Amino acid sequence: MGLLDELKQQAEAAQRDAELTLAQLHANCTAIDGALRAVFKTFYELNEQLKLIPLESPHVWRFWGVGEWQGLRKERSAVDMRLKKTEGREFADSVDLVIRWLAPSPLTASYGSQGETSYMKDKLWALGLQFDERIQKNEEGRFVRASLLIEPQLLTRLHFEALPQKGLIRLIVRNLDRLQEDVIELAPADCTPELGEELLKAALGKPNTAGQLLGRGN
Repeated sequence: MGLLDELKQQAEAAQRDAELTLAQLHANCTAIDGALRAVFKTFYELNEQLKLIPLESPHVWRFWGVGEWQGLRKERSAVDMRLKKTEGREFADSVDLVIRWLAPSPLTASYGSQGETSYMKDKLWALGLQFDERIQKNEEGRFVRASLLIEPQLLTRLHFEALPQKGLIRLIVRNLDRLQEDVIELAPADCTPELGEELLKAALGKPNTAGQLLGRGN
């Protein structure tokens, strides 16, 4: 076989692989799109009712030895779906349901160590909690103590995110029934309106199977 024929065969094989890859990506996007749109429809309908109901969180939110919040009131809730264009067509890229809770009062954490302060700040940032930091220094300008004022608001977030290259959906659940973030990946067939309902039940303190769905040990 001459070099030209060999290169032609390699080019044809590469073209076939590219076509198969593109077809698989399109199939993945189509399956994910259907699942995300179904979840969005469920969340939208549920949120239309949530917006009309005054709610109080049934959960106790414990802050790692600092204190706790109880009786958080729902300030607002919202649902959003974002689209992304792939190969000239718009597919669902993410779906979010967010509930904003207001606590009775802020919490204060005080640390005499910069390491402890950074550790707490990282935990708060990771969970979307807002805070103000005040640093006390000595006459030489060296760190003495830091105080963190944790603002009295909390976001419960259910985020479904398309992973078209993998054909999966990433579910990120933040502050569902405790100060925690859960992350799992689901096949589109497992990302159902029923799953969305179970997660919302957990946020509202109703009997649910969310812990099992998220793979929690307890």
